[in-house]
Amino acid sequence: ICAPQNKPVARYGFTLTSDDSIDFNEKEFLRFWDWLVNIKHIMAQKRLTVDVVADKMTPLRNFLINSFSNPPQDQSKLNEGWLYGTRYHISLTYDVFSLLLYRMPGSDELKITFFVDGQQYDASKFQRLEDVPLRRNDILAYAIASAAQDKDLLYQMGLFRVAKVDGDEISTERELQPLTKSGHLFPGNYQSTPLARRAMVILALCGLRKAGSTILTEDRLGWDIYSLAAQKRTENNPLSAYVLLTCASIVCMVVQVLVPILLCYRAIGEEDGDLTWDTYCARIFFLLYAAFAEISTWGLDTEDRVVAWLCFFPEFGIKRLVLGRIVNQLSKLITTVATIGLIVNSYSVFDVTLNSLALYYILNVDDDLVSDSALEGIRSFQEEQYITIKAKLALEYREPWFEDEHLPGITELPARYFLLASKRIGHFSLLMLCGAIIFAIFVPWFVSDGGFD
Repeated sequence: ICAPQNKPVARYGFTLTSDDSIDFNEKEFLRFWDWLVNIKHIMAQKRLTVDVVADKMTPLRNFLINSFSNPPQDQSKLNEGWLYGTRYHISLTYDVFSLLLYRMPGSDELKITFFVDGQQYDASKFQRLEDVPLRRNDILAYAIASAAQDKDLLYQMGLFRVAKVDGDEISTERELQPLTKSGHLFPGNYQSTPLARRAMVILALCGLRKAGSTILTEDRLGWDIYSLAAQKRTENNPLSAYVLLTCASIVCMVVQVLVPILLCYRAIGEEDGDLTWDTYCARIFFLLYAAFAEISTWGLDTEDRVVAWLCFFPEFGIKRLVLGRIVNQLSKLITTVATIGLIVNSYSVFDVTLNSLALYYILNVDDDLVSDSALEGIRSFQEEQYITIKAKLALEYREPWFEDEHLPGITELPARYFLLASKRIGHFSLLMLCGAIIFAIFVPWFVSDGGFD
């Protein structure tokens, strides 16, 4: 609500949301609409009659009734969005995202209000990228809100224009571009249009490209060979690099999954030796180390975050990203089991030490294959794509000849189940390690001679 000091309310804002579990009640909505018409009548300081105000608001009423009908009356427009604007505001709506650009009353100050799934979104509450929840709507909302702060981008998209000034001076300020019949973006009066979807996707792509630089800089430890190998064949990832990364990821997968199983199998198949005090203590301390190492990773989700964000980049294959996360989680589980099997079947301090360190080295082989040059190439590609979107795509999307195939869709986050499962696997691994520690403590009483040599 905007109310200049000592003056009546000049502008208000609210959002209506739908709930799939509740049927739309048109009678209740019309009661709300009568109240809204009267509010508008009062805000107009009664210069217009109630009937005139109601007549002016009829297109909006019909639009809302159609939008909230269950099911919507026009099924063919479900994948489109809505774009509407006046001299004072522009409303852009698609999917669960709604962007309102408006000018403050009595001034040229521009404000942006962003709604996600009916709730006002405040991107400033996330001081760092790592604070953004790993959910589809939160990731895309952060990206769109970030891109919407770029007034030059909004200018390129036709939502802003250069502010008028007196004389020959060239202004660097921006103001709202009225969406009139003479402009490319005029969709009519509250009509669904592909332009809204295209505009929202462009904002999301720009925000993702900006976030990509942060992910590559701050989340360096979250990258592994599986993330690099998930890149599709592009100019930035030619056939030779694509084949090389694919082969490296396959080799890494075999090392992380198969080698611990073979090591554990060989250790269990050997004959039991004599347990000494120093080996007994080494077993317990290395199992404790493994447990604390597992606990220390619970607060870190860099790999999960990198994969979750990359799922929305069109040059990365979602199936490969998800497969990489599955291999990582499976490797953690197998390594935990193999660590327990090797330690409790090692009968010298030397064997206990080597087996423990070797297995935890295997956990990191996928990270060690990531080169700085590969990440630098991806970073450069992100910057090039961001410039391309601003200089080309942001201009072309509103042209009649533009094809929707030039823009990727806003996708879901298929990796969400594996992101959630990562902590559960960690808890299960710790539970197994705790059981192994208890067993290692009492193992002298479990053996047939009941003591040490």
